[in-house]
Amino acid sequence: MKPAAVMVGVALAAALAGLGWWALRARPEPTQAAVAAPETPARATSTPTVSALPASTTPLPATGTPLRLVFDDLKRRAGNGDARAACRLAAELEQCERVRLQLAQFDDMTRQQQRMLEGMEPARRAKAQENMERTSLARGQQLLQDSEGCEGVPAMSPAQRAGLWRDAALGGSLPALTQYAVGNAFRARDTLQVLPQLQLYRNEAEGLALQAAERGSLQATMALAGAYSPQRDTGRRTYLAQVVTPDPSKSLALYLRAQQALASTQSAQAQAPMQRFRAGALQRNIDWLRGNMSDAQLAQADALARQWQQDWSAPAPEEGGLPFSPDGGVPDVTPKLCGD
Repeated sequence: MKPAAVMVGVALAAALAGLGWWALRARPEPTQAAVAAPETPARATSTPTVSALPASTTPLPATGTPLRLVFDDLKRRAGNGDARAACRLAAELEQCERVRLQLAQFDDMTRQQQRMLEGMEPARRAKAQENMERTSLARGQQLLQDSEGCEGVPAMSPAQRAGLWRDAALGGSLPALTQYAVGNAFRARDTLQVLPQLQLYRNEAEGLALQAAERGSLQATMALAGAYSPQRDTGRRTYLAQVVTPDPSKSLALYLRAQQALASTQSAQAQAPMQRFRAGALQRNIDWLRGNMSDAQLAQADALARQWQQDWSAPAPEEGGLPFSPDGGVPDVTPKLCGD
C-alpha cells in the first residue's frame, strides 16, 4: 500500500502513515459487497405502511462495540426483519464511511501543509512545524482510534446503505424512519449511484415524514416545516424540500408544534446560548410566515396545529437537545439511538 504523506515530527509521521494506510484499505472494492445489490425498485404509487415496532426480545450490542465484531450478527438480524438491527447496522456503516472520508481529507490536508513547510525559510519552518504538530497530532490520533472498529468490515454501496435505512424505517424503527424520510439516507456525492432509490424516495418521502412526525419525531417535524416553507427556497434545498410542494399553512403549523415541543423539553436548558439561538431562529421563521400569509392560510395553520397537537405523539425529551438548521436540515441518526 502507498503510505500517507509524512507531515512533521516523528510521532506525527507515524500517526499519518497509519491514517493513510487505513484510508486506502477502507476504500470499497468494486466487487466487494456484504449484501446483494438490490434490484431497481419499482415506482411507488402510494406511501408504504410503516409497521408497528415489536417489542425487543434480543438487545442490540453495546454502543461502542467495534463494528467488525458485530457486523455478521447485525446483518443476519437485519435480514430476518429486525428493524432495530437494520437501523444500527446502517448507522454504523454511515459512521465508518464518514471516518473514511475524514481520514482522506486529513491526509490531503497534511500533504498540503508539508508542501507549505518546504517552501518556508528555515527560521520560520521550525515554529510553523511545531504549531502544526500541536494542532494536528491529536486529531490524527482520534481518527485512528475511530477507524479501528471499522477495519475488516465489508463494504456496502450507497444504494445498499439506503436500502438498509428504508427496511428499518418500514419495519417500525422511528430513528430510521426519520433518517430515511428527511433524506439523510442519501448523500449528494452519491446521487448518480442511487438514482433508482431516489426515484422511490421521491414518491414516498412526504408521507413517511408525516408518519415520523406523527409518531413523535421532532427532527421530522422540523425537516417538514423547513421543506414546506416557501421562504426556504434560497438555493440550498434538502431532499425532502425537493419532494414536497411548498405549503405555508403546513409549515407554520409544524413550526408551532415544534416550538411547543421544544418549550416542554428544554425547560432546564432554556437559558443556554444554543437553546436561545435555536428558539430565535424558530421564532423568525414563524414571524416570516405569519407576515406573508393570508387570513385564510393563518386560520388553516392554526387548525392544523391544534389537530396535530391532539392526535400526534409527543416528542421524547432527549430530542429537545438536537440541532437543526433554518432550512430544515437535521443531523444523522447515531448508532445509540437505534435501540429505541
